[in-house]
Amino acid sequence: MNKTDDGSRTAEKGDAHRDVTMARLAETFLVRAECYVRLNDYANAMKDINVVRKRAQWKNGENRSFYSDGSQAFESNSLNTGTSATNYTNSNLNMNTYYLSNPGVAVTTAASDLTLTAFPNNLPAEDEAIISSLGVSGEYERALNFILNERSRELLGEWQRWETLSRTGTLIKRAKVFNTEASTNIKASKHELRPIPQSFIDGLLNEDGSNLSKEQKDKWQNPGY
Repeated sequence: MNKTDDGSRTAEKGDAHRDVTMARLAETFLVRAECYVRLNDYANAMKDINVVRKRAQWKNGENRSFYSDGSQAFESNSLNTGTSATNYTNSNLNMNTYYLSNPGVAVTTAASDLTLTAFPNNLPAEDEAIISSLGVSGEYERALNFILNERSRELLGEWQRWETLSRTGTLIKRAKVFNTEASTNIKASKHELRPIPQSFIDGLLNEDGSNLSKEQKDKWQNPGY
């Protein structure tokens, strides 16, 4: 993932990235689309989703193996100029792995069309495959899970996924299907919430200033912690 690369920085790895994202217009559209889905207003949800997808479309003449992001500044960075340039003769600056990741896609510079024409029916094949793996059905579940898929495509590497999956009640099901590291240990009665810091609980007092009993403290903690 190179979307946060910042080639103007002098570090080669961990520090060669942009600062964290503070606001994302695309996420705003996807949040509003989710709100429309919760109101069973799928037409307006589709309109918001298509704003994001239209921006992501390939334009006519664009080279799908080329990308433009902050890593381009690395070409003029001291780490890759003069005698240091010999260390990066095999680098793939300005190139991505679009065709390597999509071996069945023919090389082309024609425009693409990602817009939805029906929602939440007739979704793209990759989304139908995910929905099938999850075993969900019905307009609401199909629409919600499509938006979660779209969020992962649009917001990869930004913020944490847990908050969204917990909020939408999809954490356990999606983790069990797609997260092999978590699938055997994740529990619906526990991991949909986070633990309350014990230091916070220990600092609580009764109205008379006395400390909470163990039983009182236990009631403050989320289940399973």
